[in-house]
Amino acid sequence: RGRLPTTEWYRSHVKGGYYPGYALSTAVGQKDVLATPLQLARVYTGLATGTVPDVRSVTGIEDEHGALSPRPPGYGRTLEVSAQTLALVRSALRAVVNEEGGTAFEAQPAQTTLAGKTGTAQAAQRPTKDMQALLADDPGALARIGAWLQNDHAWFVGWAPAEQPDITVAVMIEHGGSGGHNA
Repeated sequence: RGRLPTTEWYRSHVKGGYYPGYALSTAVGQKDVLATPLQLARVYTGLATGTVPDVRSVTGIEDEHGALSPRPPGYGRTLEVSAQTLALVRSALRAVVNEEGGTAFEAQPAQTTLAGKTGTAQAAQRPTKDMQALLADDPGALARIGAWLQNDHAWFVGWAPAEQPDITVAVMIEHGGSGGHNA
């Protein structure tokens, strides 16, 4: 499950409750915000097309005689955003990849135009006690894992072609460093 924390969530989950500065961290996707690559792909599909798609893993239903009937297509949720706002967001996401100075400019593909956003999620961790016990005989490996765990997660989410979306991608490299350079 993802999480977009509210003031009520902070009051019930964080010692000291909510502080106004948390709104800034939430707005840029940090602190207690959680999202999976699939959740972000759904949101970006919504930005690209105007409709957030349903997610399903069942493609059909088998009856007692073994006949497979396709599952009817799902209906997505239409984004409740003005056309003007959606156009502005799409233009900005296209610029991230296609304009000099965009954080994904160096990664633009030659075959198509891409729209999207890079991200760097702070995720510093320490080796768990289980890791330490498992690697007690190999301090070098423990040091390498410890260093790797200090890296941020690298993200990129976007769609192509930018003008007529056909595919959405979400890339997350666990402890992969900078989204703008690695994802």
